Amino acid sequence: MSLLLDIGNTRLKWRWLAAPFGAVEEGVVNLADVGLPAAASVSSSAAGVAEALAACMGKVSLVGERPEAVVHEALLSCVADEAVARVVAQAVRRLGCLPYRMLATAQACGVTNAYVEPELLGVDRWLGLIAVRAHALGAACIVGVGTALTVDVLDSAGRHQGGLIVPGPELMRDALFTRTAQIGPAARRAAPALRDGLGVNTGGAIHEGSWLAGAALAARVADDFAARTGQPVAVYLTGGGAEVVAERMWAAGCHSPLVPAAELRPDLVLQGLACVAAARAAGQPVPGCWLVAER
Repeated sequence: MSLLLDIGNTRLKWRWLAAPFGAVEEGVVNLADVGLPAAASVSSSAAGVAEALAACMGKVSLVGERPEAVVHEALLSCVADEAVARVVAQAVRRLGCLPYRMLATAQACGVTNAYVEPELLGVDRWLGLIAVRAHALGAACIVGVGTALTVDVLDSAGRHQGGLIVPGPELMRDALFTRTAQIGPAARRAAPALRDGLGVNTGGAIHEGSWLAGAALAARVADDFAARTGQPVAVYLTGGGAEVVAERMWAAGCHSPLVPAAELRPDLVLQGLACVAAARAAGQPVPGCWLVAER
């Protein structure tokens, strides 16, 4: 078995994985609930984080309680602060796992990275590309909706074409609330109100505008790539705001017959880690997957 960990800016998703792809148990915890990201140092906090993680995961990792669930390695994806990644890595060592960290590289698991400096591609986006490539061999547009909204395009040969990054809908709203003199106070006067998809007060205009902006961007990228290549383009949405964006994509103008309705994949990063785990279990080298040094 392997332990998969998707460490975001505010939450940690975990999944026990039995070979080759069967999920045994999974869940989500807030970083603050396991002592992160306020953890001051690896030495002072790893033990506490390990204890909190074991409690959140029902202590299924503790050797002796469930011998059949003994874990040999943990695969980590982290977009949070590096200190958080180090603490979690040392915490999972205390749970009996060897921590392996995944980073983007020029090529892995059938995907070729478009970035000039491949290691600078966010690992969450990289694992999303790997997961989609393993699922289907056609062209795809992967949309991540979180603090940032990301769009990545993958061609039918597994070549990443590049991507776009903009503020996520919540970050757009936060900017308007904090960087303007009148919009924020006006929005706070009443709950958002809409009529026929348009705001009829400031709160409604901000709320719907921020979601539609993300949906329109995703729709435009998918539609343009389909038109340019003449190939069908599957759209996959992941992240906390994926469902809201999916609801608005067709309204935002993605009408090409080559672009079917978007498919929700809330656990795309974990799926990518599962692909890495499967490759490693089969004895295949996975570039960018390295053992975190013990401290």
